[in-house]
Amino acid sequence: FFSSRRRHTRSLCDWSSDVCSSDLVMWVAPLLTMNLVAEDRRRGSWELLVTSPTALSDILLGKFLAGWTVLATCLAPWPVFLLVLSVWNGRAAWWGGWCPWPAGAGFDIEPGVLVGGTVGLLVFSGVLAAAGTLTSAWSRRPLMAALAMAGWLGLLLVITLALQWLGDGRGPAGWAEWLRPWGVWHHLAEYSRGAIPVRRLAQQAAFITATLWLAQRTCRWVEGGPR
Repeated sequence: FFSSRRRHTRSLCDWSSDVCSSDLVMWVAPLLTMNLVAEDRRRGSWELLVTSPTALSDILLGKFLAGWTVLATCLAPWPVFLLVLSVWNGRAAWWGGWCPWPAGAGFDIEPGVLVGGTVGLLVFSGVLAAAGTLTSAWSRRPLMAALAMAGWLGLLLVITLALQWLGDGRGPAGWAEWLRPWGVWHHLAEYSRGAIPVRRLAQQAAFITATLWLAQRTCRWVEGGPR
């Protein structure tokens, strides 16, 4: 009985992580991150910003943190979804004949699943915010940044689908090992099962750091950045 409920809980976690990440991120992330730098260039305020006493690295870091906060807020329904299911199983009864009331206990949500999934979403949104900062720093117009970000997300989605295809025993095993570090949605599924892989977390932190460094370098090459 308990193993069945545990499997059901993990299937709910996988489903909710897919809904909160794939559909939402594919459409929202490019729109939320395209204005981080490119909009300032379009308005002509970028030169005023970078000639202020604030260092370029601090400016980009602030924009990255702002984008990260907004994306993490958009993904916040995932842990809220699990918290609601922990006290309500979706069934309702009429209390007093007129007031709807939860009927039955909620699902048995494992604390590790909730914590791991939340950490995974925070890291996932940080990776997207860093990539969005880079594409926006590279672009002169917000639309260019959105298209570049959407293309990058599409490539990651193709890699994730390829990993699922290779996981069914098709294709050379070496391909899966080479593609696995880039399967962001595959990493999110690992977190949502209650595991926090330290090696994967270090890889994603290194990716964020390297991407922000590239964004700083890109701002020096694109017209409108500091000379």
